[in-house]
This record gives sequence, structure tokens and C-alpha cells, in this order.
Amino acid sequence: MTIKLTNGAKSIAEIYYADGQKSLFSYRPTRIPLISALLFALLTGIFYALSISIEGFPVIVFTLSMLACVIFTGNFGLKANHYFEWRREVKKYLKEVESYKEWSLTLKEHTFEVVNEKETTIEKWQNIRKASLSAARVQMTGENDAHYLFPAKSMDEKDYQALSQFVKEKVK
Repeated sequence: MTIKLTNGAKSIAEIYYADGQKSLFSYRPTRIPLISALLFALLTGIFYALSISIEGFPVIVFTLSMLACVIFTGNFGLKANHYFEWRREVKKYLKEVESYKEWSLTLKEHTFEVVNEKETTIEKWQNIRKASLSAARVQMTGENDAHYLFPAKSMDEKDYQALSQFVKEKVK
């Protein structure tokens, strides 16, 4: 069975950028460190002002809030760096997928093939370690961390149902 895939980059982008992953500020792993860093920066400013204006105000409170601010800012920076690396890889992959005018998926008894103008990838079903099926996509992981993502929006509904059923039968 051969399935013609269309709108690949757009459909894949919708999956990759779901749940607020398109922005650094709405990306889940960076939200809490950002809020914490801003909160401790505000507290550090308040404690600094209090330590200057009130004689006998414990300077240790200001010092500890500054230390916490530095730690949370560093944590945010690490998570932000991870996010930007991930986003750069996603953009690179989407640009590559966008360059394909035509691509298709051929399902066979022992293998499946992903074909585009530049290459043909053949994978044995026995090499697929994990498959995830949802209403939006079929995602498979093979040996050597090979990833295959087939969005439902990139094919006809009938083809998507057939692909889902085929994957259910082959990946156990």
C-alpha cells in the first residue's frame, strides 16, 4: 500500500509547536525558572532598598535573595539554551521537509519505505521499538533512535486509518 504525503512541513510544525512550544516564554520547562528568576530579582531589589534605608536590616537577606536570583537565572539560561537548540533542529528539519515536492510512504509485509526526491529510507518492522498512535499522528521510533512522524493532516483520512491499523498489527 502506498500513501502519498502532502503538506508535510506545515503538518509537522503543528505537531512540534503544539502546547506552547513555539515561544520561549510559553515553553513549559522555561516558564517556572523564568518566573522564579524574575521574582527573586524583584525581591533582591526590594531587599537592597530596605538594607540601604533601614539601619540594622539584615544584609544576609539581601545576599541570599541575590544568590537565589543568580541560581534561577542560570537555570533559566540553561533551559533556554536547550530550547533554542531544539528549535534550531526543528527549523532545519522543517526546511528540509518543505523542500520535498513529493514524498510517499509505502507499507509492505516486512518493511516500510519513506520516499522523497532525495532519498529512499527502508526500515524493517522488526527494527521498530515503539509506536505512538493518536488522532493527530503516527510516531515510531526505530533502532539507532531513528524517528518517523506521519501527521494525520498529511494524508487522506482513509489512508491515515489504514496506516494506523497497519502499524498496530506490525508493532507489538
